[in-house]
Amino acid sequence: MATEFPVEYLTALDKVIELNSFTTKYQVKGAEFANAKTVKVPELVFDGGTVDYDRFETEGSVEQKYTAYELDKDRQKAFYIDAVEDIDDGHVRTTNAVSEFERLFLVPELDKYFFANVGTKAKTKATETITAENVKTEIRKAETQMVNNGFAAADLYMTTAALHALEDSIDRQFAGEGVITDVVGKYNMFDIHRVPDERLAGLDFAVIAPGTVRNIIKRACNYLFQPGQHTHGDGWLCQMRWVYGNIVRKNQAAGLYVNKAASPGA
Repeated sequence: MATEFPVEYLTALDKVIELNSFTTKYQVKGAEFANAKTVKVPELVFDGGTVDYDRFETEGSVEQKYTAYELDKDRQKAFYIDAVEDIDDGHVRTTNAVSEFERLFLVPELDKYFFANVGTKAKTKATETITAENVKTEIRKAETQMVNNGFAAADLYMTTAALHALEDSIDRQFAGEGVITDVVGKYNMFDIHRVPDERLAGLDFAVIAPGTVRNIIKRACNYLFQPGQHTHGDGWLCQMRWVYGNIVRKNQAAGLYVNKAASPGA
């Protein structure tokens, strides 16, 4: 018979993703899963804007509705851990293995998918090769799009090469503030984040305004089979499953801007 991980261990596993993934700040709160991959996301719907003053005879309404979305990813991982005598030690050793797996493999996978989807859904997909001579111009194009669409601030995610080009252009070095915030500095209306090249999914930089992307991840199952409860030897068998995806509504695409240098000969 499989047992669930103790709550404290599951909390520790969730914390690994929270602290190491760039997707964390876009997580949806209050989403409800209808089945394995269909999720209902809450949205506030108003009946309109302001009206002429009539001593408040006219009353408006607001309603919370749930919109169903189908998520893209349904992923799994199984671990086999050598037998140990104590059940608590089994939980600890398995949790350590899963948390290291999440840090090394799951988190980069989540981020790469996230930025690839942003690149697909962005209103503008620029194709300039970023240099110290043009990086400010290209960032200003993104800034103009944000301002013209009512956004007062946004996050700017950059590869190391793109960030170095910006540093060279303004003679200023940006230094990291730690994994919890992952912000390395500010430039005009942007908070700058340096992202490993592989996770940025081929983009040189991506601009994301608040509220434009809704990211959802569900730890779908977390089973631990004790020795003797399975047929794979005398160790612990752990089965983990994650369902995830992100949502960009069409009317929010203007809050996304990406740059990916055109391939040679394209």
